[in-house]
Parts: sequence; structure tokens; C-alpha cells
Amino acid sequence: MNIKGLGIAIATTIFVGTTAWYIKPFGLFNPATKEVISAYAQDGDETAVKVYAKVSPAVVSINTGSKTGSGTIISSEGLVLTNAHVVQGDRTATIILANNKQIAGDIIGFGAKGLDLAVIKLRGQNKLPVVPFASTNSVLVGQRVFAIGNPFGQFSGSLTTGIISRIDREKGLIQTDAAINPGYSGGPLLNTKGELIGVNSGIFTKQTPGGGSGNIGISFAISTEKVQSFLSDVRAGSAAQTAQIPANPGRSSVHSEALARFEAALKQNPQDYRAQNGRGLALGNLGRAEEALAAFEQALKINPSFTEAWNGKGITLGRLKRHEQALAAFEQALKINPSAEAWNGKGIALGSLGRDQEALAAFEQALKINPSFTPAQRNRTIALKKLNS
Repeated sequence: MNIKGLGIAIATTIFVGTTAWYIKPFGLFNPATKEVISAYAQDGDETAVKVYAKVSPAVVSINTGSKTGSGTIISSEGLVLTNAHVVQGDRTATIILANNKQIAGDIIGFGAKGLDLAVIKLRGQNKLPVVPFASTNSVLVGQRVFAIGNPFGQFSGSLTTGIISRIDREKGLIQTDAAINPGYSGGPLLNTKGELIGVNSGIFTKQTPGGGSGNIGISFAISTEKVQSFLSDVRAGSAAQTAQIPANPGRSSVHSEALARFEAALKQNPQDYRAQNGRGLALGNLGRAEEALAAFEQALKINPSFTEAWNGKGITLGRLKRHEQALAAFEQALKINPSAEAWNGKGIALGSLGRDQEALAAFEQALKINPSFTPAQRNRTIALKKLNS
């Protein structure tokens, strides 16, 4: 380690056993091993602990049946701030508090003009913990930040830390290197006082040669300046009632290209049920649920035994809140091919109908077929919490 220019001359020396440690402004330095113990590590740890203790009771997990995410309680009466893409296409959601209590919530407003924000109103609440907002324009590049959320819908109450890497005030975005993974969407980005400075919204990923992608240390949150103007619309009753963003933000062009390819294939062969099914998947990912449903039904007219189309139909019917029909579609898929995907879909439909014990049994059946099937693992955990609450 090159210590040139790191600070003033040595103030004093201490011995741990026979090892000399030099006290420097940045901490303890061992010249023999080049080891450094930061003077700020303990203070940083204490700050993280205090922020988590203060804020985590007001951070929630969100489950719509087909999507999961995180949210922040911003009023004691039960207003929950989250991302629009977490609840897009839904009117209600199940909110899981930090104590695992589950409460039904109604989506009462979405951000306008592509703003990826939404507010959920919890039913029958008036004494909930809240997260305070930071002062306007108080964030600075380099300051320490914290994110709390429910990564992958399985690890609620997870904390990560980082710094603010960049601020785009024109777009209202905060860039951070805090690890924000799927499931953190909608959760809070916090300063060292435990105040809300942003709503975690997404990550920048770089495609790898093998076709995968991952967090490379570039995450984004919507700044509270954008949030406050949106909340004014919500309170005034003038907020949009449907999401103003494309499905799967940042990937709409991919799904549009896929849709074009499937439609080109159908021009060549209108009886290609696989292309029709692919068209349904692309339409669904673009948020065009009714058209997706029609595509799956067309695929099934061509080949009534094509289980992928039955599953696609069931998922789409669930998004349209037609849960009895969704259940029937998944049951038909199971008659043809009892797959983990179909059992999981049946469980979601049963849960949406309030048949929680049957839903749990369906998720367990999915896991018997494929023990590593993550959606069924996650949904089984949620069903157990719901039955035990």
C-alpha cells in the first residue's frame, strides 16, 4: 500500500503484542502487513444499525399474486409508496408488514408521463410507523446511503449500503452503488438519518457473453423531489388511475421486437401455434393483456393440447382479475401435463380466490415436481405466513 499523501506525520505508536501499529488520521496502519483498520468502521456500523432499527418497521413487502416488490409507509393511516411497475395491471395487493402481518391494500394512484411511482392505501389502519422525508435537494454525491427491501421476494427486511454515485436532477434520478436486486423495487433509499431520499427503481445491467446479466454496481432511485409532486396529485385525487409506463421498464423494445418476429412467422404460417403462443407472451410483457389472451386462445384453437398456451392463458386471466377462469385454465394444463409451472399457477389462482389452504397444497405439489422452482418456493412462504397470521 502506498501511503504517500495520506495525512499528517505519525502522532504516536501503540503495540498489540509485539506488533507496532501507527495511529494515523484514517485509523491504525501496520507497515509490516500493510493492514489498515479504519477509524470510521465502527461509526459506520453503528449508523447502519440505527438506520435499520428506525426505518425497517415502516418498510413492507408487496405481493400482487404475479409480482413482488417493496414499499415504504409514508403515513400512519396506511399510505404505501412503491413503484408503478410493481403493481401495474392490478387494483389491489397484499402488503406484508415487518412483523409478517398481512393487510389488503388498494392501489389509489400512479405517476403520470412515465413516472414509475404508485401509492397503495392499506385498509383499516391508523397507527402505522412511517419513514420521514429528507429535506428538498439535500442529497450530495459521495454521501452514504442505505436501501431496505425484499430481494427476489424471499428475503424481506434486507439492508444494503453504498454511496450516491451521481445525481441527475433533470430526470430526478439518484445513482448509487448500493446493491439493489429484483424485489427491492419500490423500497426506500435512505440517508444516515433514516430519512427517505429516493424510491429504489432499477439497476443497469450489462449482458454477458453467456446471455446472463447482473448488478454491476449501478442502481437508480427516483428522487423525493419527483415523489413529492406525485403525492400532491394523489392527495388531491388527481393522480392517474392506470400505470403510465410500459410493462417491464427498459425492456419494452425487446418485447416489441419479439412481437414483430412472431407476427412475421404467423404471416408465413397462420397455423403456427407456437408462434401464436410467443405472440401472446410478448403482448403480455407489453401490458396488452386482452390481446395476449386472444393470442393464447388462438393458439389453443390450433392445438388444444399445447400446455404452454393454457399456462399463458391462466396467467393472463389472473392479471385481468378473472381468477375463476384462470383456475380453470391451469387445471386444464394439469390434465395435459402436471408441471410445476401449472401447479404454481393454480396455487396463485386459488390464493386470489381466498382458498389459502388449497393454494398451499398446490405450491407444495409444484415443489414435489421441481424442488428448486423459485416462484413456488416464494409463494409457499407467503401462503404459510397468511395461514399463520
